[in-house]
Amino acid sequence: MTEHDDRDLVLFLGAGFSWDARLPLMSQFGSGSVATQPGVPGNVRSHKAGEMILGAMQTYQAFQRLCAETGLLERRDWENVEEVFGVAESLKYSGVETVDLAGERVHIEELIARIKIWIWKTYQQLPVMRGERRPEALANREPYQVLFDTLRDLDLSRQTTIITTNYDIVSEYFGFRSGVPIHYPFDWSSSFGVTTSTRHFVEKPDGQKQGPTLCKLHGSVNFFQDATGSIGVAADLGDGVERVGNTGGSRFKNEPTIAMYDAIWKIREDHPGWLPAIVPPSYAKLEETPWLSATWNRARAALSTAKTVIFVGYSLPPTDGFMRALLVGAQMLRHDGSRPRVVVIDTSPSVRRKYRDLFHTIEPRIRMDFSRAMKKVMPRLLDEVANE
Repeated sequence: MTEHDDRDLVLFLGAGFSWDARLPLMSQFGSGSVATQPGVPGNVRSHKAGEMILGAMQTYQAFQRLCAETGLLERRDWENVEEVFGVAESLKYSGVETVDLAGERVHIEELIARIKIWIWKTYQQLPVMRGERRPEALANREPYQVLFDTLRDLDLSRQTTIITTNYDIVSEYFGFRSGVPIHYPFDWSSSFGVTTSTRHFVEKPDGQKQGPTLCKLHGSVNFFQDATGSIGVAADLGDGVERVGNTGGSRFKNEPTIAMYDAIWKIREDHPGWLPAIVPPSYAKLEETPWLSATWNRARAALSTAKTVIFVGYSLPPTDGFMRALLVGAQMLRHDGSRPRVVVIDTSPSVRRKYRDLFHTIEPRIRMDFSRAMKKVMPRLLDEVANE
């Protein structure tokens, strides 16, 4: 029996899952990423990563404006980070070397690097733990804690595969808090970190893997890779004392050090040339990146054997045709002709129609967001899975 044969529950999490963490939606990233980080310009002198992050923000804004000035798509579409990121990636693979951003010639590799750093900074902040004094960062921890507590209490952890398009570490953090630390479907070095801490908020590669498997199809803010595709995972826990760059001791103990402002500076100082392993919708060179290939392979395997698939806050966007192909391909591999029970939790009727077009039969009348679903329907659904 392979390690994932007995995992018959899939939680497929989109941007709507992280809404209660007060992280910007992918579709609202352009203005949302800036609005949630008003301190970026003022941190240039006070933080080691300040200049790098400000440059990344300004470059992203300039490239977003350039995309909008083409006159193609609606202006609101260019708020979507996947649209902007995808254009940059397509320019790279079509041989463009530099892009003119308001008079500055930026090399295409540097453009993509800065886009990744700005994405990293936006989703790295994890405001479910910090930022309580800023109204826009007030977060609702309860539904996340309830979800992972329920997986633990119903003994579903080892049966669960989590597939997500999100870059943040919300799942990892609350899995750790509930005592069901997740693990990734590829090997990684436990020595790659930000501080000297040897404690991790995810299960170590050589652990017993009793918690959920987490497949992050777009990469993650705590994944880093070099030009060869080698992967490093920053998973160390801060002790509330150790400094990172100019980021002093945090008042949050057991905090993922990846959430510290200067973490990006520290990693690039220790590993020159490494960048956040964040992937655009084009999934270019998927077969040449072993960690990404392993992630998609595990996700496909889970979807092709799952008895129940619960989609939370994933809108099946038209920019993500590759994902639709994954969902269809996984069902093709069900040689016994079975179909999973498909549950869609989303506030939009048009999103549920997309799922009906794809799967034909889905759980009816669950028109609500993740937070309300955790109060109204998810405990019942998970209990049914546990008692199948």
